[in-house]
Amino acid sequence: RVLFRSEMKFKESPGDSLQLELNNRVLAGPVGAYITKKMSDLQERYKKEWELAGGITPKAEKIICDTLGIVTEKMQQKAGGTFLWVYLIFHRIKDEETALRKLPELVDEAPKELEEIYDKMRRQIETSKDGNSGLYKKALSTATVANRPLRLSELQVLAEIPDEVPAYTIVKLCRFFRVAESDDSHETVYMIHQSAKQWLENQLKEGFLEKGEGTDHLTYAHNSLAKRCLKALSVTLKKDVWNLQDPGIEIKDIHPPSRGKAPLTDRKSVV
Repeated sequence: RVLFRSEMKFKESPGDSLQLELNNRVLAGPVGAYITKKMSDLQERYKKEWELAGGITPKAEKIICDTLGIVTEKMQQKAGGTFLWVYLIFHRIKDEETALRKLPELVDEAPKELEEIYDKMRRQIETSKDGNSGLYKKALSTATVANRPLRLSELQVLAEIPDEVPAYTIVKLCRFFRVAESDDSHETVYMIHQSAKQWLENQLKEGFLEKGEGTDHLTYAHNSLAKRCLKALSVTLKKDVWNLQDPGIEIKDIHPPSRGKAPLTDRKSVV
């Protein structure tokens, strides 16, 4: 028995953000189709879990379909035509591997307004019991004030994430990010939406993510990132980095290092 089936394909390019500005009435159809597509994926997931546990019975299949039907109706009512709201809920379901019986409760407890969702995500970070709350805040602060989206390797260094903690783990658990693995081999980290970045900037101004001296916490965060960039560069850069030795050497006698070893190769400013 298949309750949810969708032939629609959704493609997210690395730099795209889900749009909030379109009229809710225009978005109602696509949002509904997106919910149906994601529910179809969930149905397959729960059926596989049941099969692994000993086989799926007609009764179990009915429970799955009935529960997902209830959850679909709840989501369509609360989404209000907002793609991002739906995306965040499914993102949470995936990250937490939410059990079938917990789905209705999760949707019921989810705030309707995006800012309330962001605030709940922030509170979850602050009360995290894995000991990484400080790393989450540093990563959020770094990505918020950076001049462009950062690669995972850059975020690892600039947010001062210890080598034994993969940056991807921090990014995944923050929930404010998504990683575009298909854009290039560097895996660029993007904010889930421009509204999330604006909300985080306000959090920085209030000193909730990174507190500095005085009251201008946002400026402090910018300055702090600039210092960390210089610190990272100082590891690679040094006096006479091309080993010219003689400052009066002629250009024709200079032999630059290979592209892989050249300083500042393919670097773009992040501050």
